[in-house]
Amino acid sequence: MKKHIKINSYTLGLVLGLVGILYLVRFFAAKWLVALKDSIPELMQMQQELLSSNLTAQINGTIVEQTTKYTYYSLGLYFVLLPLGIYFLILIFEGSAWKELLNISWKRIALLSIINFVCLAIFSLAFLDIISLLFFGIGYLSIWMFVIISLVVAIIIYFNLIAFIKKYNLRNVLVYGLNKLNKIWYWYLLFLICIFIVFLFILLLHVSVETGSSFLIVGLLTLLFVILMNMLRIKLFKVLS
Repeated sequence: MKKHIKINSYTLGLVLGLVGILYLVRFFAAKWLVALKDSIPELMQMQQELLSSNLTAQINGTIVEQTTKYTYYSLGLYFVLLPLGIYFLILIFEGSAWKELLNISWKRIALLSIINFVCLAIFSLAFLDIISLLFFGIGYLSIWMFVIISLVVAIIIYFNLIAFIKKYNLRNVLVYGLNKLNKIWYWYLLFLICIFIVFLFILLLHVSVETGSSFLIVGLLTLLFVILMNMLRIKLFKVLS
């Protein structure tokens, strides 16, 4: 019972950490966007003055210097700090949960967590793209492509789960996973459904933080599915062990 409470606490820590980091990224991105918009009238005025003085090279340099700073900030935020923040949250909280279940080294947890992080990133981008396609008609992926990506991610996560539990090489992980699949596929499917629901609730919690509406209800539902997800995780661990 104590072990279950600890594992649920680690997963809730991950959920709250993801909501927090998404909020901070959005906050700073919005702040820099406002600063950039506020500087536009001044830059336009400067452009007109410099044009009248035939100082075109200085115009371009001044405008690029102002806009490039905020562009670099945004790129660094979305492509460096956000991915690193999410990875370390997964490493710390999910790693602690696996440590509670298994006698596994932090080095192995760090390596396997990279695979989980990449799968999460790919699925998240594909999911947001398909949502954009369905609701706004703008997207790069077809529904079939999204289904294929989801299946590939599910397969990779399955074998990565076995790699957490069994200290096998890649070939033995694949063989062991295939042999166990007929006994475990329904538990794993339920586990994936719970992960997806928790993923949706993380997005809803992020929106709830922004709007201030339904935060308590979404939070309680998230807690419920986190508990269910970890019950299935422990069930998978017992079967695969």
